[in-house]
Amino acid sequence: MKKVYLSFVAALFAAASFANNVPSGEGGFPLLKNVRPIAGMTKEKAAKLASNFSYVKASSNWVTKGVFREAPATSEIISEQPEGTLYKDLYRKSDGYTLFFGYVFPISLDGYVANVVEGADGSVYLDEPYSALTTNSWLKGAKAEGDTVEFKFPQAIYQEEYEGETYKYYAWKMKMAKVYSESADDSVLTYIPDTLSQTMKFVWRNDSLIKVDPALLGLGDETGAWTGIGDSVITVHAVKETPVAPADPTGAEDYAISFTDDNGYSDFSIVKAKFDGDDIYVQGLSADYPEGWVKGTVKDGKATFPNQYLGVTTSPSVVKYHAYFYPIHVDSVYNDYYEEYEENLTLIKDKDFVFDYDAATKTLKSDSAFAINRGNNVQDATTTFKTPSLAPYKVVAAVPADPTITDYLDYDEYYGYGGIMFTLPKTGVNGELLNPANMYFNLYFDDEKVTFYPDEYEYLTEEMTDVPYDFTDGYDFSASGLTHTVYFYQTGFEKIGVQLHFKLDGKVYSSNIVYHNVIETGIADTPKAGKNSVTTVTYHDLSGRQVVKPAKGVYVKTVKFADGSVKTFKEVKR
Repeated sequence: MKKVYLSFVAALFAAASFANNVPSGEGGFPLLKNVRPIAGMTKEKAAKLASNFSYVKASSNWVTKGVFREAPATSEIISEQPEGTLYKDLYRKSDGYTLFFGYVFPISLDGYVANVVEGADGSVYLDEPYSALTTNSWLKGAKAEGDTVEFKFPQAIYQEEYEGETYKYYAWKMKMAKVYSESADDSVLTYIPDTLSQTMKFVWRNDSLIKVDPALLGLGDETGAWTGIGDSVITVHAVKETPVAPADPTGAEDYAISFTDDNGYSDFSIVKAKFDGDDIYVQGLSADYPEGWVKGTVKDGKATFPNQYLGVTTSPSVVKYHAYFYPIHVDSVYNDYYEEYEENLTLIKDKDFVFDYDAATKTLKSDSAFAINRGNNVQDATTTFKTPSLAPYKVVAAVPADPTITDYLDYDEYYGYGGIMFTLPKTGVNGELLNPANMYFNLYFDDEKVTFYPDEYEYLTEEMTDVPYDFTDGYDFSASGLTHTVYFYQTGFEKIGVQLHFKLDGKVYSSNIVYHNVIETGIADTPKAGKNSVTTVTYHDLSGRQVVKPAKGVYVKTVKFADGSVKTFKEVKR
């Protein structure tokens, strides 16, 4: 069952944007829903750090008995942009801690957007103070001597609803300490509020805000109990680079960029290309910033693109970041933990990316790879293009190639759901490139086309039969490149099918219906005799925290059998 776990459960977590819980300490914490997905996380790294850190309920004495030398700051969250001069779309670098599947471990992030407001009264505000958590709020500081800005804590910074209750979190100045934990029956290393001072110093000069205090800007509850999120290094500065664009973008042609994606599939997307003398501009390489252009130079049969800045992303579905174009080196490294080779990407900063250019056909081709990267310091590719080629794109009428069903999860009456995973080609039966904007698919139970209704699919606003190629609701439908996943809540059919369609000028061209024969093999909770008897059944929420009595929501149920095998399911509690 490894395949089912890796595909369906991993897809579930990805769709949920890694919404994480802090693991239970003494009292525990509710959901922190806006924890950002961070590149490079692995359970191996998390487990190593977890051996040194534990979550411990802080003593309320720190607040109630007046240990602090300064009075606590306001408990009101600043959710609206304060009045004053806005320094917009600054570049942020930070080191700190984040959460992943119930563990805390260090991170170093680069390239996210930050904003600063300088008030007329001497106040200085920083939005989104935590690199690993979207708070939708601002920290307030005040100018002190020289270019110093002092932030006084605790400050209310984030709140959310969880199981009918409102939980509020605060920014604290924190230090590392050993604290006795009843659950561990030992002293554990964690972060606690600094009892000597809750004033943290930054420097604000030349459009740069730099944290100069070595303490941790930690996130905790009203008592100062650490959530596992915090930043020790924060540097925010203005961006010097200027995005490129053709002086006159009119006349840009549709081009198809074909490439190999991260899963080894041949993929392509539609971009714009504009030739201006010896210059070539390409727009639309980043799905997060489709307006962005990159500029190259055509000479002697080569098209050369230097490393360059695209601009600030505009997609509402991602946290804003500064996007860059970089060549990358692709190789394989052996992972001792998983005992297998995995792909390794490295930014190439000292070389340009070069295509072979055919002037007669106006096509570009390369055997190398480039990426759209978050930031300009470390590899954090948001889109990777391996062996890319660009050619003029003309819309043609064609029958799409057949889908491929790659995974199937049987419907189980106890769990109340099933699932299917499949790939949808963007090509016709004769290799024609088909624009996915003109494509949609249908699901079939036996020979009946499925209509999805909002009363069953809670994130739909209206019934849907024809599913757009790239449609996702972050829950029952997901799309990543060529790979698509649909969960379903029906049963009683003997086969499930997928059909792909391409629509042009009012005419629809359809693939064959590709079927998977269904064998329903639900697992009962009642233990059965023999090697397949159930030994344990456990539930975990989307953070990886074990839940004894699941309430309403989405959970991962793990069933272990006497023979050592494990089966994992998504379960929806309604």
